[in-house]
Amino acid sequence: MRRYFGTDQIGATSTTVVELTTEDPHATSVSGVSGGGFKTRTFTTFSQAARENALSRLYLGVHFRFDGDRDGLALGDHVAAAVTASPGLTNGLGPTGVVWREEQHVFTRGQNGTLEHYRFAPGAGVSHDRWGGYFVGNPSGFASASGGVDRQLHVMARDGEGKVQHYWWDVNVPSTIHRDPWAGPAIVSDPTGFE
Repeated sequence: MRRYFGTDQIGATSTTVVELTTEDPHATSVSGVSGGGFKTRTFTTFSQAARENALSRLYLGVHFRFDGDRDGLALGDHVAAAVTASPGLTNGLGPTGVVWREEQHVFTRGQNGTLEHYRFAPGAGVSHDRWGGYFVGNPSGFASASGGVDRQLHVMARDGEGKVQHYWWDVNVPSTIHRDPWAGPAIVSDPTGFE
């Protein structure tokens, strides 16, 4: 959570504490509960609570670590590190992809907010080009047919002023990336495009 949100704290401040109470039949009697008591565990971060959850207390104070839970925590840490460190993504936000003819196209927001385009074509491998612009949200990509023929790739995205931007590429003009801003009020969520 720290990698994605910038903090792992449960509350607004580092002094916020969450208390979880676990029933333990072998604990000293607490709060007038006979035949056992409750053990209060305190946490200030989500990581502390998750790691505590992966530790089981058995009777007589014996502890057993659940490998599956611990492995899941480790896997989650690795996935978070990979997503937030990806050079093509900002703040772990996701790309959009479209299969067009026999090619795979992925559009994502680059670290500086530009629209990045990755293309995989059989026999040619992966290529990259920058479609430009400055965006604050995730793009939405789709292919369209004109006259029943797949001819265009389209991307809808939200710019820094909250305006919808439409980028497209046409097979008849392969050296040009077209762009037109759409009229209307500023938006606060990411647009979705479709044919």
